[in-house]
Amino acid sequence: MKINVHGGHSLVCRGASALIDEVTEDRKVKDKVISFLRVAGHTVYDCTDDTGKNQSENLTNIVNKCNAHVVDLDISIHFNACVNDLKGDGKTTGTEVHIFSETGATKTYAENVCKAISALGFKNRGVKISPGLYVLRKTKAPAMLIECCFVDDADDVKIYNADTIAQAIVKGIIGNSVNMTGSTNNSSAGNVSYYPRYTGTSGSIVTALQSVKVDSSFCYRCKIAAKNGISNYKGTAEQNTTMLKLLKEGELIKA
Repeated sequence: MKINVHGGHSLVCRGASALIDEVTEDRKVKDKVISFLRVAGHTVYDCTDDTGKNQSENLTNIVNKCNAHVVDLDISIHFNACVNDLKGDGKTTGTEVHIFSETGATKTYAENVCKAISALGFKNRGVKISPGLYVLRKTKAPAMLIECCFVDDADDVKIYNADTIAQAIVKGIIGNSVNMTGSTNNSSAGNVSYYPRYTGTSGSIVTALQSVKVDSSFCYRCKIAAKNGISNYKGTAEQNTTMLKLLKEGELIKA
């Protein structure tokens, strides 16, 4: 599959915050979802916007990034709020997934994601039909917006874990959980090899690649980019930053 994934909101126009912060946590979940899907052999594009100054600009930036790729599915990662259960009442408020309409494959994906996340202990709030949501309405590919859990419910926060939520999301989409060696619980996705982790301080992808003894030429960087879901590589600052981030995390897949 080819899939767009993004964290909700921007670093400027932030989302909900209480016991945990939505923007901080949706980035964690987003990064893990992308890593797990890539390990399973899927092409994944990170369409997160960090710079939008207001809601309108943020949503426009996200949709423009998503629509720059021809994909099978768009995934928007969010966290919910507004129950104000900061001490906990022994019950989770739970998870839900928003989609554009009742028809199409997206509903099945959404139902599976709800089921997988609720299996972790969260209440299953179900699939919501929300055609008014900008991301669902404006993306070219079928899209779903996942509300992982509530940032202001102590019971939700107590069992929340970015890694297990990401695994549940991936299981809901591809039918299997994934580990970082590339195997799934039902089938093998093949071994995935990564370049050595870059531990230096340079902000240059060329310097970083040279430091771990990898060909840093533009042609080879194009191959690396394609392998890691960075489409139409032109050596832009954004593309190089994405590649460098993966290299620093030890998650840059070998071309």
